[in-house]
Amino acid sequence: MEKLNCIKTKYFVIAGLLVVCGGFLPCLLLGKGGVYIAHDQLDGEIFSYIFHARHLFDNSRVYPELMNGIGKEGLQMAAPLMVLLFCLLPPMQALFTAGVLIAAVGFCGMFACINRITGNKVIAFVVGGIFAYTPFYTVYGLSVMGIPMLLYAFYGLYRREHRGRNMGLTAFYGAMSSPVLVGFACLGILSAAFVVLLLQKKGGRRREMLWFAAGLFLLSGIYLVCNLSLFVQVLGGGVAGFVSHKEEIVVNAVPVQDTVRELLTDGAMHARGMQKFMLVPIGLAVLCGAVLYKKLTDKEKRVWQVLTGGVCLIFLLILFSTMYKTEWAAEIRNRVGGMIKYTQFDRVYWLLPAFWYIVFGAALFLLWALIARRNRVAAVLAAGCFVLITGGYVLWNSSFKANMRQLIKPANSNAVTWERFYNEEVYAAIDAYIGRDKETYRCLSLGVDPAAALYNGFFCLDGYSNNYDVNYKHQFRKIMEDELAKSEYLRGYFDNWGNRCYLFAAQLAGNHYIGKNSGLVLEDFSMDVNQAKEMGCEYLFSGLEILNAEKIGLEFLDCFETENSYYKIWLYRLK
Repeated sequence: MEKLNCIKTKYFVIAGLLVVCGGFLPCLLLGKGGVYIAHDQLDGEIFSYIFHARHLFDNSRVYPELMNGIGKEGLQMAAPLMVLLFCLLPPMQALFTAGVLIAAVGFCGMFACINRITGNKVIAFVVGGIFAYTPFYTVYGLSVMGIPMLLYAFYGLYRREHRGRNMGLTAFYGAMSSPVLVGFACLGILSAAFVVLLLQKKGGRRREMLWFAAGLFLLSGIYLVCNLSLFVQVLGGGVAGFVSHKEEIVVNAVPVQDTVRELLTDGAMHARGMQKFMLVPIGLAVLCGAVLYKKLTDKEKRVWQVLTGGVCLIFLLILFSTMYKTEWAAEIRNRVGGMIKYTQFDRVYWLLPAFWYIVFGAALFLLWALIARRNRVAAVLAAGCFVLITGGYVLWNSSFKANMRQLIKPANSNAVTWERFYNEEVYAAIDAYIGRDKETYRCLSLGVDPAAALYNGFFCLDGYSNNYDVNYKHQFRKIMEDELAKSEYLRGYFDNWGNRCYLFAAQLAGNHYIGKNSGLVLEDFSMDVNQAKEMGCEYLFSGLEILNAEKIGLEFLDCFETENSYYKIWLYRLK
């Protein structure tokens, strides 16, 4: 390992970037057949970039395509700078390019952090490469994958090294991440670090913290500028009379054991580190370092201190996230209401993937150093075993594996591809059949995610937003009031949450991804057609046949499918 460690840093970085690009090659070859995460990505967040890019220069405050016209605050971008890619490229190419960029930043940041902590480029390269393959959500920008870069930048500001570069990296992270999703946690952790470090310095030495403080102000300022309309709304400004549907959210408790298990193993949704097989080497390194502390070299002691400090921070974050979702916390949040109720401060867990991999790198270094004292072959085998198991598990759950399977055996794959999700050919046929300007009418979707119609240029009453007018929610509810009355689950899902303002059917139990070979039909569907028509709806796109269509005021027009389409769309006109 010592010989490999003598290789110049730039060659490790180049090799790492090639590894990252290789992970996206199957998706690139598949084109529209590539596999992408659909949940909260293709069905929702991607439209914040598409519509902001489309309306970037027309000064629109309302986007008419979605939910009969939604305010731009209802489609807040998680990574504002990423909108430039959607201005320059078609949506699929923009999302793909952003994914490559984010993975590359993830590798470089993790490599830089671990190399700085351990001085071992081989371990930094390996851990950085595994980190880049974790199943991240591209639409959230650098919110998760950019945290190692941010930590590295602030350490540089603390040391007053490369100040211009590190301030630039800080600004880049701020423009490519969300203050609501993870920025608040970053600012909180960094502010706490600032206070601790400042108290450790005496007298005039406190001036050494000026650049660290400047970084905090810069990150806060970037968040404020890029999310100004959201902050104005939170502070009571914005559109007069607007009340967010979030005011009606009812917070539900999550069992403590479920949260702890999730955060210790694969990680929570949107921030999956896939770290379950790291727990053994991390635990061994902490224990061995504690037992043999007096025999450690100065460098090994510093690495062990970083390791134990990181583990303590991880458990504090897990503890906070767990307590925030307990029954008593949920009761307090519901009682207090407002921002306290609906803001998910438990999302401090978005920091966890970065911290898990940093402590994993420190643990590998320490175990290597301790075992190599007695037997270098044993050290190679032990470190290699931990790397292979963890790396294999991450690879098995990565988009690389999903796209490789799609590339090799597409017939045996049920993965959600770009082509399957948006079904452009089917919706083009529907558009041609209707033969009208899509701006002149509105549509609804049933058993089909409305994101498909929205992506294909239709103007929709339904949609996915985490911040829209509560009055619209009430109007929309009337359309499916009878269906909600049939299902306690759907009633709670819509009334107590409501981000998915979709047309639901009790028989489908919320399923909005019905394939053409499902064999399902709707036998007794209820819908207030007059309410839908009052809201401007003229057509219903259904993923399955509605047997009582005539009875409830729907006129069947035609069916649309292609040989390779996932959906079969029954087109109905509201009479």
